[in-house]
Amino acid sequence: MRNLKILAKILANSVHMDVAFEAVSTASCDGKCIRIPQHWGLSNDPKDEIIVRGMMDHEALGHGRFTDFKVWVQKFADHKITNLDAAIHNILEDIFIETMAMASKPGTKNNLSELVRVLVDTEDFFGPEPQHLQPEDGATMLVNALLIVCRSNLLPGQAQYLGSRAAAYEKLCQQAFGPLWTQIYAIAAKSASAQSTQDTLELTLQIKRLVEAAAVGKLPQPSDGEPNGEAGEPDSAQSESQGTGKGKAKGKAKAKGKGEAESAEEQGGDGDGAGDGQPEDQGKGKGKGKGSKPSKGRGAGAGCADGEQIQSAARKLLEQSNDEMPVVEITEAASQEMNDSKHTRKAVSDPTCGEWPTLLPPQPATLALANRIASRSEDIIDVLKTMTHAGRHVGLVGKRLSSRHLNRVPTCDLRVFTNKSHARGIDTGVVLMCDFSTSMNDPISRQDPTSRATAANGLYVGLADLLDEYGVPFSAFAFNNSPKSIKLTDEDWSTNRRKLLVPYPCGGTSAGAALYQAVAEASQLTQQRRLVVLITDGDTNDTGVLDAAYQDAAELGIDVVTLLLGDAHSLYYEGKAERCLTTSSLVDYTVKAVEAAISD
Repeated sequence: MRNLKILAKILANSVHMDVAFEAVSTASCDGKCIRIPQHWGLSNDPKDEIIVRGMMDHEALGHGRFTDFKVWVQKFADHKITNLDAAIHNILEDIFIETMAMASKPGTKNNLSELVRVLVDTEDFFGPEPQHLQPEDGATMLVNALLIVCRSNLLPGQAQYLGSRAAAYEKLCQQAFGPLWTQIYAIAAKSASAQSTQDTLELTLQIKRLVEAAAVGKLPQPSDGEPNGEAGEPDSAQSESQGTGKGKAKGKAKAKGKGEAESAEEQGGDGDGAGDGQPEDQGKGKGKGKGSKPSKGRGAGAGCADGEQIQSAARKLLEQSNDEMPVVEITEAASQEMNDSKHTRKAVSDPTCGEWPTLLPPQPATLALANRIASRSEDIIDVLKTMTHAGRHVGLVGKRLSSRHLNRVPTCDLRVFTNKSHARGIDTGVVLMCDFSTSMNDPISRQDPTSRATAANGLYVGLADLLDEYGVPFSAFAFNNSPKSIKLTDEDWSTNRRKLLVPYPCGGTSAGAALYQAVAEASQLTQQRRLVVLITDGDTNDTGVLDAAYQDAAELGIDVVTLLLGDAHSLYYEGKAERCLTTSSLVDYTVKAVEAAISD
């Protein structure tokens, strides 16, 4: 069982990115912050963890580090970008940023290829099977082909899941677009060696111009010796029918005429060939860029598209250029899969989702215990004072003379200069999570008849008073079957104190969900040290979740102190919790934990 929010936070921390949980359906990144759907919760589906890890690598290590978001947004104002152009740019940008991410962190390759493996089986990504597409589905066909072929050929580790589908799409595009496809892919393949978002945008605009030229019968011929059959600028002298010509083919295929191509192995490699109505060197060559693979049979005669068919296909692309395009952003597809109801997932409580069902004024015993907190906390108060107050000192050097100490001079005591020292301040945040299940009505133990709820409430109020006085950020939660907030970090404690109400015990015990909520709250704190104090009185019904919560807290660097109230047998907490059989021991353990966190 994993908390997907906490996992996202852990992964973002590893690359020094902020995370915000918002009411969105798709995870995204703006270069500074990764936005995560707030409905993500606890999951027992291993696929979910694969998806989150892949998405976070794509967004944080990829877009967060390498995408120029100014160029990304400005392109719509600077160029006439259609939906087709935007989809193509997204594909090329993803190739660029994932290539860069893999180079910067080797584990990214495995995370992204595993994400592809999971998404291959969904209907939301990588398009329909090629045989289900019709010739009139030109834009959909091209976008899906670029998505799949580029990922298969250019990104290491993904061909094992996409290779067969990529080959089928290539064959389909050869038939539908002929050399136009060859040249489009040749340009797209350069995205693997791009160095910026501006580079991928330029490649997208090249493809845009190429399609526009093909639509008026002016599909440009590649320059002599130019690898990959890369498209140059349209040749105004070229006839609309593309004329007849003779060229030097460079690559693995030798053109024999319309619709026929022989492999280099059969024909002995490079050579001259004459075409009947098409130049034979169109779109030939092998892919340029990191990890690119040459498509097979990409001569001018490859496939079955002739000049008129190419022109018609290009026109169809332009006509469909503002239609709705297939999903090409892998994070969007992954988010759709995460939102799928087929996944078994439990919601993590929202700390603002409501109050405890029964809140009552505190008993006198509760307030008495709260007052005892201060009397038992001399050490922590000393630490708090030292770290929050500046001090003035008189010494041999300083910025100014102290007139009160000039009488020392006749006695040769030159300690008459004043210095002001500044405390470094407290850099700790505290989250208090108290069990208020029905059993908390029981006495602490045979040694102390005080009810466990009274002790927990007294601790909450006394600790809150102490932390608030010295400006230590803190929040408090109560839990039974689920956690609810009593006091959030940004809430004013003095207001709560004047209208003090404390929880009345009810319900069962789900300490795992409670600790996850506390860890989630602590993970949002900006302080260097973060402390969670978990107070409970017995075994929980979700130990698997509790195990994962402890693990995630450790990965996030959050200290968790567990205090076990009462003498009930709780095998789970053996070695993990401090057992408190009296109110005094409860206070002592809590104060020591807070003192250690603040002074460390």
